[in-house]
This record gives sequence, structure tokens and C-alpha cells, in this order.
Amino acid sequence: MATPKVKDEAKLLQRRQSLPENLGLKDIMRELMKLSESQNTFQEQMLNMRKEITDELSTIKRNFDQVQQEIKEIKQDKQKIEQTQEEMQVRMDKLETLSTKLEARQERIEQRETEFQLRFRNVQEEANENLKEIISKITAKMTQRSEEEMIENIEKVYRITTNYSRKHKVARDIIVHLARRNLREEILRSNSQNPQQYKGCKISILKEHPVSILVKRRKYNFLADELRKRDIHFEWERSEGMLVSYRDQRFWITSEDKAKAFFERLIKDQDSGVSPEEEEERRKKRARLLSPTLINKSSPQVDLEPNLTNKKIPQPDLETN
Repeated sequence: MATPKVKDEAKLLQRRQSLPENLGLKDIMRELMKLSESQNTFQEQMLNMRKEITDELSTIKRNFDQVQQEIKEIKQDKQKIEQTQEEMQVRMDKLETLSTKLEARQERIEQRETEFQLRFRNVQEEANENLKEIISKITAKMTQRSEEEMIENIEKVYRITTNYSRKHKVARDIIVHLARRNLREEILRSNSQNPQQYKGCKISILKEHPVSILVKRRKYNFLADELRKRDIHFEWERSEGMLVSYRDQRFWITSEDKAKAFFERLIKDQDSGVSPEEEEERRKKRARLLSPTLINKSSPQVDLEPNLTNKKIPQPDLETN
């Protein structure tokens, strides 16, 4: 049994021949030539590949340098644009400041001009009417003056077409330019005490206001309508805002947020059904919690609402609403 094992190991230990025994010198040389050619071909391929890589790298480097230059130019252009924008912003700020000043100046000029004007509403319109004569008769009766004197104090009279007159098909308003401001105040005072009529129709005599002031008042119209509905006294301020007298207190409303807060208070008071006496009692209690000095003052001008600002009332205008 051991003999076959020794034979197998002997076979494994035999060296395998690398070349056939019958291989000649020519064959060896031929093989060497093939190896040499393969090596030369490989070297040529490596050289070509190296050259291509070198060329590619050169191209990439040129492109990279070009991109860097373009980025540099873009940065320079950006700096120029930013500098130009800064200069433009400075100019715009100056123009905006100048525009604001011009608007304020224009508003003051218009206010001075409207201080001599009155608007007569609901005066029946007739064909070939003499407006100056009509207005002089109405105002002469109000101021206890002669018609001739009133004609001398009336500079211009004309009708204007408004959206209200077009929509409701009523008589157009009459704008009257007076020569003296105190005459306008006298007419307003007389009309508030004794409203005038013309041909059986009650006349409304209103102050004139610049368009810019009317635009500012539009954002308070929702509150003004509610105050009129509740018969709560308020006065428009000269430039913007309103002064409201509510439950023996005076509220200076100068922004839309304050107007909304006051409107919400009106709705809340209406829903709660609190009487003025109960509100006054609550006010005193809140005042004690805030400051002991408020108890002695008992001033109706104390602001109990954080969003509303109270202020002493200046002399009221003759026409409130």
C-alpha cells in the first residue's frame, strides 16, 4: 500500500519543462523580437498618452487661468456696480427727502389756500344762475351784512363735479373763495348755530381741505362712520388723525393701529352692555392700581388703554365732522 504513494510523490517533484525540447535558436530569437516590438509599441503608447495628458493639462491650465481672469473682471464689475448703486441710493435718499419736503410745503400752501374757502352743498342748480349773487344773499343773511359787502368779500365762486353728485344725480357743490379768513369762521359759526336753507332745502356748509389731507383721512373712515352712527363727538386734526370724546375721556388717535384698537373697544363696550357709570367706576379702580396721584386728579384725560394716547384738546375747529 505504501509503494503507490511514493510513486505519486515522485511525479509531483518532477520539474516541468518551460520550453519544448525541440525549440531552436531561431524560435527563441523570434520570440525575443516579438517581445522587443511589443515593448517598443507599449513605450510609444505610453509616450503618446503622456503627451496627450500634458496637452490636456496645459489646456485645463489655460482654461483655469481664463476663468480666474473672468472671475476677477466680474468681481471688479460687481464692485463698480455696488459703488454705483450706493451713489444712486444716496441720490434717491436725497430726492426722497427733497420730495417729502416739497410735499409738506405743497400741503401747507394748499392748507393756507383752503383756509379762505368754503364748500356749499345741496344748493339747487339752475340754468344761467348767478352763483356769486346766490352765495352773497345766503351769507349776507347769516352774517348780518349787506349783499354788496358780501359780494366785495367773495373773490371766486364756481361749481365742481364730484363722484357723489354724479352717482346720486344731485346738485354740484359750490366752492367759494373768500377775501378774509375770519369771515369764513363767522359763516361756519353762524351755520352751526342756525343752519341755512335755500328754496326749502337745507344747505351744508363745509370746510375745504387739501387732497393730501383727505387721502390721509381715508384710513380712519371706518372709525368715523362708527362714531357718527353712535353719535360720538370727534374732531379731525389739522394734518392727520382725530380727537374723540368718549365717556368723559379724550382720545388722541393718530395712527391706523390706534383707530382699530378704539374701534374694537367700541364693539366690546357695545357687546358687554356696560353703562357709562359702571365704566367710570371701573376707570377709577384701574387708576388706583396704576398710581395714587390719579385718584386726586380724577382727570378724564387719563389714558386707560395702552394703544390710545390722550392729549389736551386745543381750541376746536368750528366744523367738527
